[in-house]
Parts: sequence; C-alpha cells; structure tokens
Amino acid sequence: MRPSNYLAIVFTTILTASGLQAACAQDNSGSAGSSSRATPSQIYLNFHEKMLVASSVDELCPMFAAKRVEQIKSDEEKLPPAQIKAMFQFMQKVSPRKVRILGEAITNDTCTLTLDAPGYKDPIFGAASLGVDASSVSSPESSASVEAESGLQAVKKEGTTGKISMVREEGQWKIEKESWMSGD
Repeated sequence: MRPSNYLAIVFTTILTASGLQAACAQDNSGSAGSSSRATPSQIYLNFHEKMLVASSVDELCPMFAAKRVEQIKSDEEKLPPAQIKAMFQFMQKVSPRKVRILGEAITNDTCTLTLDAPGYKDPIFGAASLGVDASSVSSPESSASVEAESGLQAVKKEGTTGKISMVREEGQWKIEKESWMSGD
C-alpha cells in the first residue's frame, strides 16, 4: 500500500469511529464559540485551530455532531486512557497546520466542505521513507536540522485535499466526518 493511501486510511479511521475515542464530559448542545450565523467554513476553521492545540478530544466534542459524540463516548469504554491519548496526539501530529477552504456546498441541513493544505509536508511518511526518525520532524526548526544533517529533504506531498461533512443540529453547524488524502 502506498504511503499516501495509508495516510488517507489513517485519517479516516482516526477522525471517525475509532480514532477520537475519549470521554466527552461536556454536553454537545454547547455552541463552542460559534453562533447560528457563522458559516460552516468559519466553524470548521475554528474547529481546526482548536484541534491543533487541544489537550484532549473533550475540548472538541461541542463542535461534533451528536452521532459522532455518541460514538466517541461508546468507544472510550473500549480502550485504555493512555491509548486514547496517544491516538489523539497522533491525529494532531499528522494534521495539516494550515488549511484552505476551496468550496462549501450546503443542501438543507448538510454541508460538504472541500479543502486543501498548502505546503503540507507529511510528518510521518515523509520522514519514514527517508529513514529519518518521524519524531524529529514535528516542527520546521527540527525539520531544517534533520535536512541539514542528513542532506535529505522531507517529502512534500502534492495535492493534499480534505473533505468535511457537516450537519446542522439545533441551528448550529457540527462536524460529522473529516477525511484527508495526500497524493503523489
């Protein structure tokens, strides 16, 4: 399996049923800082920023659709807390730092966003394919030092795109599903 296909599977898995498996102690009826006038694009961009700095999935649950929160609560009973935390941290590590909304298609109470990730460098598979410790390329500073020491550059995946499915619940747009694909 090509690394780019594997990354898409990992993102889909992590961001759907089994990946964000932590307790959602908060009620999903909260607005999470978004008003009913905010567009799905604005809400997703807010979610993405929060996801990158969140300490756990608990902080994100108010932005998820009710079915997704139910799945997270159900799944957290099946895995130990250390594994849940590790999976969430992995998801944060492989998520693009910068995303750009390319399209927003709203039909009644559903919305599909299309995105890309300009300049995204795959922190896991780019380093692995070069024989470099993936943990050493988690930041631009460490990536530059790895490149200088090894004489190699991290692999830049061209055409990283995302698809976000959202639903309107009680007047608020919520994230239902997120998937990313990196092409060669």
